[in-house]
Amino acid sequence: MKKGIKIAAFFLGALAVLFIGLSIFIKAYLTSERVKGLVLPYAEKALGRKIAVEDVKIHILTGIEISKVSIQDNPAFSSGPFLTADEFVLKYAFWPLFKKKLIIHQVLAVRPHISIARNERGAFNFSDLSAKAGAGSTKPKEPEPPSQGFVPLISEVEIEDGEIVFTDQSVHPASSLLVQKVNFTAEDISPTSPMTVTLSAELPGRGGARLDITGQVDPVSHTSDLQVKVDSLDLKILSPYYHQAVPLTVLSSRLNLSSRIMSAAGMDTTGGRIQADGQISLDELKFIYPDTTSKEPVQGLNLKGDYVLKADMSQHLVQVERMNLSVVQIPVQVTGRIASFNTPARQVDLRLSASEIDLARLKTTVPPSLLPKALEKITLGGKILGLQASIRKAGEAGGQAQAPLAWFGQARLSAVQVAYQPYASLVPRIDGNLQFDRQKVHIPKLTAALVGSQTILSGTISDYLEKPVMNLKIESQIPDMARIYQALPPALSPWLTRVKLQQGAARITANLSGNPAEFSSLRYQGDALLRQIKIQPLAADPSLVSRINGLLKFTENELGVENLNASLPRSDLTLNGKISNYRTTPVMQMDVTSPRISLDEILASTQALTAQPEGEKEKAPPKEPAPAGAPEEKLSASGKVHLARATYKSLTMQNVDLAYSLQNGILRWQNLKAEVPGQGIITADGMLDTDKTIYSSKLSIQSLPVQEVLMALAPKYASIFSGNASSSINLAGEGKDKAKIRQSLNLTGNFQLADGKIRNTELGKSLSSLLPVADWSELAFKTLKGKVAVEEGKIHLDSSLAREDYVLEPKGTIGLDSSLSMDIMVRISPRITRGNKILSQYVTDDKGWIMIPVKAGGTLTRPALKVDLAAVGKGLQEKAKKQLEEKFWKEEEKAREELEEKLKEKLRQRFFDKSSPKDGRESNQEQSPKEVSNEGTAAKPKPVEDVLKDTLKGFFRKGE
Repeated sequence: MKKGIKIAAFFLGALAVLFIGLSIFIKAYLTSERVKGLVLPYAEKALGRKIAVEDVKIHILTGIEISKVSIQDNPAFSSGPFLTADEFVLKYAFWPLFKKKLIIHQVLAVRPHISIARNERGAFNFSDLSAKAGAGSTKPKEPEPPSQGFVPLISEVEIEDGEIVFTDQSVHPASSLLVQKVNFTAEDISPTSPMTVTLSAELPGRGGARLDITGQVDPVSHTSDLQVKVDSLDLKILSPYYHQAVPLTVLSSRLNLSSRIMSAAGMDTTGGRIQADGQISLDELKFIYPDTTSKEPVQGLNLKGDYVLKADMSQHLVQVERMNLSVVQIPVQVTGRIASFNTPARQVDLRLSASEIDLARLKTTVPPSLLPKALEKITLGGKILGLQASIRKAGEAGGQAQAPLAWFGQARLSAVQVAYQPYASLVPRIDGNLQFDRQKVHIPKLTAALVGSQTILSGTISDYLEKPVMNLKIESQIPDMARIYQALPPALSPWLTRVKLQQGAARITANLSGNPAEFSSLRYQGDALLRQIKIQPLAADPSLVSRINGLLKFTENELGVENLNASLPRSDLTLNGKISNYRTTPVMQMDVTSPRISLDEILASTQALTAQPEGEKEKAPPKEPAPAGAPEEKLSASGKVHLARATYKSLTMQNVDLAYSLQNGILRWQNLKAEVPGQGIITADGMLDTDKTIYSSKLSIQSLPVQEVLMALAPKYASIFSGNASSSINLAGEGKDKAKIRQSLNLTGNFQLADGKIRNTELGKSLSSLLPVADWSELAFKTLKGKVAVEEGKIHLDSSLAREDYVLEPKGTIGLDSSLSMDIMVRISPRITRGNKILSQYVTDDKGWIMIPVKAGGTLTRPALKVDLAAVGKGLQEKAKKQLEEKFWKEEEKAREELEEKLKEKLRQRFFDKSSPKDGRESNQEQSPKEVSNEGTAAKPKPVEDVLKDTLKGFFRKGE
């Protein structure tokens, strides 16, 4: 036991002595100055760079430690250092030292700082080092300076805790990247065989970003096969490299990459070929795309997949052999190429394909900021099948202006549903093919099904990403108009809330243009063939249903009507004309012809259309108050009418012609002319305020049965009067109820009735009791004429009723409440009154007719009649006075005749005396006196009677 301990101690002591001796030998041989003289000149010659060190320490076990090493940069790039390190550790072969040879086989750089730079031409600041290394590798012999005995047989290089600063002036003068915590190992370094490399580093940007590389590099064949893994890289730091090709402003992202990268015939980006395949995922992407008007960032767009890329660096070409991506959970396949990717002439040419895209899922998964503005009010459903798209982008034109990204392709739509807000009730189902590019979508043919109808669309949609503009042709078959009418949004037109469409069919052909998301901007034109359309105004009687057949031609502002037939229960009309501004406040110009029509029905329909349905004001959103004095906008209409047969209440007319207008709720008719069976004629002008029920009319009637007129205008009096009427009347009034009519009715005119009767039992009985000479209960007449006026609830009458044996002259008022206040002069012929002593007391006229003044009071149902004795007395006084006057004038006439005879005789005698001859001879023949004119010519003498008459006339004139 003790012997073994002694032996071990001996060997340990020997080893210690040997170690001490070797240390003395090595330190004696490898002095600091000797190492500097052996290593630095060789390294400077090999690198072509100046190298500075601060201190050299020799350790028998750890090797040579060179402190504070600095390698000068390429003078073409900078005057600063290319590499600095706290220390370099050179591990050497031990035994060759005894042959005075220093063989270095391992190099360790501790905390190095490496500055890598690339200039505007794409050359690196280490390119000259690579060139020297490449030239040296072609020589089979190792460099072995015989004088110094230094042999660099480096088989392993290691970097510990280093950092790299990369400045790339070819992209941007201020572009630089700082990679920290760099740990690198290159093993099995040999000029004739591949070496193994490993690298790990912390990448710039967000925390946790790392780079890990393992693999082999063959310096002889200039090939490499590396496994590269990137974790949590923020693409924002690489934007100078992809911004020109993919013009995105990345705000943040998280890139994870696992790839195998193989390169051949080139160790840098100036030449060689590279192939990369692996897995990629990109999360938390937030970017701004500059080609859009919106500056809101796009975020939430994630993708993942696998890829195979090939690059020819000498040709500046990247080929996308395969890229299978899941973009917002949508599988997309990408192939294509990026040519001249690092030159101003770069070109992107990629092809994308997707077998199936669920639009509803796409709308929910795509970030809202990435969706086109046109989709903000659109709900999507259905699928896009067989999407094929190409993406192209040209480089900078002349190196100054960047060309926009372009794309084009095709797809098939399957059961796509598009709902616009606020028109979500209209959801068409669309199937068909379309083609697209950056500017527009081309639609060869799409079939859209909408609530029982089918529509074929073709055309284009331009600027579909920002502000889409449609230019479409539409051909639609609608077998059930009621279903689609129920789905129409009220915002489409205010008239949808005023009418109800019950049934019908239509065929529509139209051209449509404008922004689909802005209904007011749409422009369209086309025609619609309507068949058996049934429409009911909601504010009217439920039985007031219109049936419509015919052709409509329309634009966004005007609706043309050609031979459109509209049938009501008691009316049939054919319309020709147009309706302008029909979506908001219609202005209608319409001519109407009809074989039969009920004016009551038409007026009710018009009033129902212009009236606001009950509850609409409460449901409608509040409107801004109209400017003071601004009229309320309502339906306006005008046109001409020809009616073969027309009825108004009980009045039947034929061959009716008129011109009409409706504006601000006021219906006017002009130049109305109508024939009434029995050859009566009506002409009229008038108006009706449908809101306030104010009406006025100027009416002319010729030979019209008065009962029919009164049934239409004043039915209360229709049972009183009969006969054929001719009249001219001005009528005005207001209201529907009796009280309002009595208060407001105003009528003036004249009238004449022929061969008629006035029936009023009570009035007739009272007159018969007062004057029993005739039966007055039914006043038959040959003519009844006079003037009439209605105002303040009273009928003012001044008339004359005449028949063979009596004449009645009523004058006074009849109240619309049936009150009477009239004076009736009754004239009775002598044939009836002859021998009647009572009646003989009354005054008679010059024809012998007795005149009896009667006062009528009370009411029409309870009249109070009496003889107006005051009027009778006054009449008798006037009669007596007249008789006295007649007697006076008779006596005066007789005296005048006697005087006239005397004067005649006296004048005759005087005349004959003056006309006797001067020679005393009597003439056997009477001669007339002669007169001399102013000219001196003789005038023919007047007869004696004429001279006498002239004299008497002058005499009596002077005496008057």
